[in-house]
Amino acid sequence: MRHKLKIICGLLFMPLMTQAVTDNDFAYSAELETETGKPYYQLNLPETVYKNVSRSDLGDIRVINGDGHVVPHGLRAIQSEKTKNTEAFSAPFFPLFQTGDETDSDFHLNIKRNESGDVIDIQSRPITDGGNSRLLGYLVDVREWDKDIDNIQFNWKAIDSASFIRSLSVYSSEDMTNWQLLADDRSLVNLSYQDYQLKNNSMQINAVKAAYLKLVFTDNKPAVEAETIQILKTHSSEQQAINYYPVAVNKTEMAGEYTFQFDLKTVAKKIRIALPEDNSVVKVTVLSRADEKQAWQFRGSDLLYRLTVDGVTIKQTDIDLSSSGDLYWKLNVDQQGGGLGSGLPVIEFAWQPQQLVFVARGKPPYYMLWGSARVKPVLQNAAGLLVSSNSEADTMTGPAHWRADSVRTVNMDALEPETVPVNWRHWLLWAVMISAALILVWMALGLMKKMNES
Repeated sequence: MRHKLKIICGLLFMPLMTQAVTDNDFAYSAELETETGKPYYQLNLPETVYKNVSRSDLGDIRVINGDGHVVPHGLRAIQSEKTKNTEAFSAPFFPLFQTGDETDSDFHLNIKRNESGDVIDIQSRPITDGGNSRLLGYLVDVREWDKDIDNIQFNWKAIDSASFIRSLSVYSSEDMTNWQLLADDRSLVNLSYQDYQLKNNSMQINAVKAAYLKLVFTDNKPAVEAETIQILKTHSSEQQAINYYPVAVNKTEMAGEYTFQFDLKTVAKKIRIALPEDNSVVKVTVLSRADEKQAWQFRGSDLLYRLTVDGVTIKQTDIDLSSSGDLYWKLNVDQQGGGLGSGLPVIEFAWQPQQLVFVARGKPPYYMLWGSARVKPVLQNAAGLLVSSNSEADTMTGPAHWRADSVRTVNMDALEPETVPVNWRHWLLWAVMISAALILVWMALGLMKKMNES
């Protein structure tokens, strides 16, 4: 009897066996082309994935290898692209000579000014003391440079075999009367040893606008003659990966009211609204909601315009949105001034795609599966997969290419939640257990009754 009860209990509490995920558990599949020799691969998720996944957190995405086994994968934001552009200006410069008994402010220069005191001509004055003079530095004329200065670069005369370390201080002025220190004791280096060279012929300074620069050697060593002096300005920019998704716009019966849907499973960063007619200025409000039963929520508002001035069109079209992944959207246009006029606005959502990173485990080809209401979500940050820092991880990660011609539907029923069938075996076992318990209780009561009678 005890042996039979153990068997019944083991059957009742046996853990359910889960089957491995297969491509039949997803609505869509696509092949990913990869190179060889990389442990990681990355892919910018295309728009169609965001449109057809079942979850806004993309938890129903999987990557499988050629054997059909799921490989580790995760998501991360696409890194912004950083660019640098440097503008250069070869500035006129004048050597500053000084004799032994002169102070630092005594330079051999001829400076002509107009009646307003503005400098109109600068010339280096020749030395007449029989050679008892030294080159103290340079005066640089940057009046023709209308941008900030953040770097000064030197090209020296005949220094291929020369070695030196010199210190310079930099001053700026608008009138060559009042000077302001910009950089103090900055080192310039040109060292050679055997086949090795160490060079630093530029000086980084805080960005500043000036009419004149004064460069003064501060180490009391023989100065170095400059061939050219260049003024540099570096422009740095950082650009995020932004995609635009156009939507169909419908006009409602309410004046100035337009509705549309954003059916990508992601968050809209901003909305772009192109007005249909020239010389339009309107105040608009954007609202959204997750479903048709909810109340509308405010997402953004601004003044939009499209004006043509002397054949040139100026416009304001973009509105930043408070984060929302809602499906239903509405645009309300203030009707003062006639609203939009004739025609419909052209509306696009700005959104940022994510990057899929996966480990190249098993044999290729690799496939991405997506679109399933049946699988449990897998939420993994790609940073948790990488074993190195970002710079090292980049060398270990190769690009995966989305094969658009390989996209196919697998099982569209996977988009619908799976109905759980009645487990008759489970309920039958429970019935047996309950019946057995009742029998045991009945037998125990009968035994107690006989014991009392005796």
